[in-house]
Amino acid sequence: MNRGFGAEIKANGAPAADGVIAAAATAVTAATVVTAVTAAIAVTVATAVTAAIVVTAVTVVTAVTAAIVAAAAIAVTAAIAVAAAAAAGANVSWRQTIRLMLTRQSP
Repeated sequence: MNRGFGAEIKANGAPAADGVIAAAATAVTAATVVTAVTAAIAVTVATAVTAAIVVTAVTVVTAVTAAIVAAAAIAVTAAIAVAAAAAAGANVSWRQTIRLMLTRQSP
């Protein structure tokens, strides 16, 4: 009795081909999972490195800005002190006034 070509292959012990196909599908699935996990790890590492760079840049900018603001505040205070001394007619040089002002502001 002829049941068709597929039935004849299965009758002759070819179902092992199904196992090979299943194993190949499992291998492809495993490779896909490994690729996805590796990509996720790479993205996570890249994100962490980028975040660290941004935090470092923000910290540097903040420090530089703070230094500029502090220097500007000292300069403005010194200018006010010199102007006040001149207005009061004090016989003190601007260098002495700034030196006195800086020693009073030092921590």
